[in-house]
Amino acid sequence: MGMEAINSKFNWARHHFEVFDKELREHLKVDPSEFVREPHISTDENGRQWVYGTFEVKQPIPEAIPHILGDCLGNLRSCLDYLVWELVGANGNQPTEKNAFPVAITPASYASQIARGVLNGVSPGAAVSIDKFQPYHAGTNAEFSVIYVLNKFTNINKHRRILLTRTRTVLPPPELHVVDGEPFAMANPPTSNGNDRFGPFEVIDGKFKINTKVVAYIVFEEAPAKGYEIWSLTEAIAAFLNDQLFPEFEQFF
Repeated sequence: MGMEAINSKFNWARHHFEVFDKELREHLKVDPSEFVREPHISTDENGRQWVYGTFEVKQPIPEAIPHILGDCLGNLRSCLDYLVWELVGANGNQPTEKNAFPVAITPASYASQIARGVLNGVSPGAAVSIDKFQPYHAGTNAEFSVIYVLNKFTNINKHRRILLTRTRTVLPPPELHVVDGEPFAMANPPTSNGNDRFGPFEVIDGKFKINTKVVAYIVFEEAPAKGYEIWSLTEAIAAFLNDQLFPEFEQFF
């Protein structure tokens, strides 16, 4: 079947992504946060009063979102194992339960996986290409590679628990994911341990008006992608596989 089997699995991952996207839209478009002012009121040299605060989460993330996200990532990871299976067959050999796509952050780990037979039956050229995509080539940044993040998150979701996520609020960034004219998620957001501090807002007769718009989005609470927005990162992983990794192997079918 060659790339047909891999593309079929990838399309199923995209299906999960579309469901995930819909659930995310429904949750965030209702504004899941509220402004919480700081107790202290500042007074400037002209006697005007100002207040600061944060936008805190008031609605929990629906349980469906991390579950569907895990399904999407799991199917993307399975594409890599499907790839090795098909490469073995394309080379005239019979795949076995040992065959799998290795993911290694050190040369020693890669050599160990190869010794266990994960690439038995794969052509030498295809094996070289698989090595090319290994995280260990990134050195000290290996744990931040797309393949490593995908592999780790899939293992967490499959063997331990659902992936941890949380909601953040920030001022509107330059690049937004827009739904019905409203921004609700940002592409490649900065990592952060908490919500941004907003203000100052002028206090007049004991009241203040919020004159800024904030963006709510959901981030991973898992290393090594902690603090990164889940929609953008998942989309980036899928794009990397489809646009960079898969085309590398079409020559072997």
